Amino acid sequence: MEERSENDRQPSPAAAASHTAGAAGGQHWSGAVPPPPPPSPPPRTQQGVPPYAAPPPPRQGGSGWKWLLGCGCAALLGFVGLLSIVGALVGRQTSSVPFGPKVALVYVEGPITSASSEGGLLGSAGATTERVISDLRSAEEQAGVRAIVLRINSPGGSAAASQEIYREVLRIRTSGKPVVVSMGDVAASGGYYIASAATEIFAGNGTLTGSIGVIIQATDMSQLFGKIGLRPETIKSGKFKDMFSPNRPLTEEERRLAKSMILDIYDQFVDDVLEGRKHRGLTRQQLMAVADGRVMTGRQAMKAKLVDRIGGLEDAINEAGRLGGITGRPNVWRVKRSFWQVLAEAASNVRPVVNINLGGSGESQAAEQLLGPAR
Repeated sequence: MEERSENDRQPSPAAAASHTAGAAGGQHWSGAVPPPPPPSPPPRTQQGVPPYAAPPPPRQGGSGWKWLLGCGCAALLGFVGLLSIVGALVGRQTSSVPFGPKVALVYVEGPITSASSEGGLLGSAGATTERVISDLRSAEEQAGVRAIVLRINSPGGSAAASQEIYREVLRIRTSGKPVVVSMGDVAASGGYYIASAATEIFAGNGTLTGSIGVIIQATDMSQLFGKIGLRPETIKSGKFKDMFSPNRPLTEEERRLAKSMILDIYDQFVDDVLEGRKHRGLTRQQLMAVADGRVMTGRQAMKAKLVDRIGGLEDAINEAGRLGGITGRPNVWRVKRSFWQVLAEAASNVRPVVNINLGGSGESQAAEQLLGPAR
């Protein structure tokens, strides 16, 4: 074996330095080439996520409330649809009463209008001509109904709508079926117009009724418009087209025209009441003494021969049964209100306050005071 020289056994200065550094670092190696340094650990962040990691995707702003809004709208639509189905199923159903003779009960509640009973989500509130006439005909055609009780709790309303219902009540009465009116808190103006066509009228002592007459009201706001700098302009095809406009006062010619309309409707009102009450002996002289727009209590109206008896709903039902040839307490048949009609009638908020849009006087004295003497 060849012996190495002493110079071969000793490492070079560079190798000795490397060996010393490696020993100091706690690592041992052999050979002339030093190993690569170990990778340094990644620095820590607050969440412990390396800086080279991909950031999380950004959140979509407002997606939560949009989802809640969509769910709320869907739930509301579903609820409305369910109520519509229930209302359609229970609407126009009639009450179940035993077979045999009975008395029908029909209600006239709220302002009298010609609006459609199907208008709007809840239908039209109040006594629409469509609903009242439909109920009257259903009662007339119902098997076993010998008489009809018309329960009126209305401050009045449209003259044309009151006339429609008046004619229907008068037709049923003249056909041979008794119609008995029971007045509630108020049956004034158009409410009394309808009642005058009945066979017999019951009222409470404190019922407010009467108000026979016609009135037209207009507001002249031209001075107010001038103060606020508003100058409306009107283009019309005829001189009366903007009559009752708030932009200007009425002319004398327009006053005469309005008075002629009032007196014509007033004459129709008086003639119809006389026609409906002639079987009770009411004369024109007696009627004209109180047909000046005044409101009366039930007791005052009975003295003036506008009503026949003082009594409540039960008294009217018993009298209707007697007129229909029913002995004892008669069974009562009524048209059930639909779900929507019940809500609409509850919202009508009928109060015993006379909302006069049919007013007047003996020989149109109230119209004279409102519009001045005819020329």
